[in-house]
Amino acid sequence: MNTTGCGGGQVAIAVGGTLKIDGSINAGGGASGGGAGGSIWLTSGTLLGSGTIAANCISGAQGGAGGRVAIYQTVATSLGFTGSITVNSVGSSGAGTRYYQYANKEEGGGTIYFAPGTDKATLFPMADDGPAKSAYSKATINLSSGTLYVRADTKVKDINITGGTINLQGHTIRVLSTTHKDGKGWYATYANCVTEGGGKIIWVKGLAVTVR
Repeated sequence: MNTTGCGGGQVAIAVGGTLKIDGSINAGGGASGGGAGGSIWLTSGTLLGSGTIAANCISGAQGGAGGRVAIYQTVATSLGFTGSITVNSVGSSGAGTRYYQYANKEEGGGTIYFAPGTDKATLFPMADDGPAKSAYSKATINLSSGTLYVRADTKVKDINITGGTINLQGHTIRVLSTTHKDGKGWYATYANCVTEGGGKIIWVKGLAVTVR
């Protein structure tokens, strides 16, 4: 953890078997100046434990963005870790993300969790370049709160909205999944979660949700 205003560092751990975390892994940003959270990358056959994994912005008058936590499991098909995983931001800065990829998913086919607070805003895609945008085509996007601002046309494998808002800003999200449980009722399920932005979300089956 950084104790000044700098951003948090990077932690990368790769274990062929079981990784058990009952203590703490911390890549927090600086406490005095609002440094952004760092990144934590954990690869193991199975992740267990009840400890703490944190890539938070600690504090700061200027605010600071949350960090990134990525968990890859090559044996387990669900998360057995029961502790806390946090990527909190401070102020109105963008929230961090958590990425979980299990053994039954292809490379890049995990779930990205966006969970900013109600006053938070996060940009998506998180990078403007082509390779970064195309990487989302295998991933599921999960939004539970806050606002996700779409800043480029992009493709995703699936999208789940349990709360919060998507502001399309005139762009298009193409959802490639053919098995989404709410596919036929997509508009009825998610209509209230999309703000005016002049864009649209297109379902692979041909269903288009246009925001006017």
